[in-house]
Amino acid sequence: MSQSLEPVAVSNLTNATAIAAGSDFACAVVAGTSVECWGDNTYGILGPDADGGPSSNEPVAVTGFIDTGTISSITAGTNHVCALFASGSLECWGDNSFDQLGTGGASVTGSSSSPVEAFGGTASQVAAGGNETCVVVQKEVACWGANDQGQLGSNPSSPSSSPVLAISLGTTATAVVVGAEHACALVQGGSVECWGSNSNGQLGRGSSSATPETPAPVVAAGASSAEVPDASLPP
Repeated sequence: MSQSLEPVAVSNLTNATAIAAGSDFACAVVAGTSVECWGDNTYGILGPDADGGPSSNEPVAVTGFIDTGTISSITAGTNHVCALFASGSLECWGDNSFDQLGTGGASVTGSSSSPVEAFGGTASQVAAGGNETCVVVQKEVACWGANDQGQLGSNPSSPSSSPVLAISLGTTATAVVVGAEHACALVQGGSVECWGSNSNGQLGRGSSSATPETPAPVVAAGASSAEVPDASLPP
């Protein structure tokens, strides 16, 4: 089957509690304790047991997690996946060409089919998109990965494998979402702060630009401005 205009049930998958999809693959958390992925395996998305293997049209269990506790959510970028555990720990796998796995000083060249510890802190929410990943931690947002469009909330530069503090609002960041080259945070009170590429007006500032906007989060309609430091997240 090359395509379907109607929903098709995923084979041999039950008790899914969360799902995420990337470029040509999808993953599901099963019963809160495991992850199964299917589709393209070019970057090791299907896990270490399928490392180097072909794509799969059925779910394949991803093994090798460090944290053995409950998995609370899962998110995917273009070619990487991250699983957030109830403990707040985060593990990612797949493409690491832009340091989107967030391994800090640990060396992961190219890609990793085995989940690796990301971020190193305690996150309450995670979102991946494009070649970057962001987390909500201690009422703030930290991001890592590609930064050519200022999508980490800092001056456009080389990718970063360590978290960069994207938002320090003086108020509570409650959620973050990540697009291909931009990100937005929902903050307490219902305002929204966005930063990164604004080529199609995706920052909601009433205009668009072919070049990266000022690296501070752009204030969306109704939001209040916030100064954003260019600093690494403290331990």
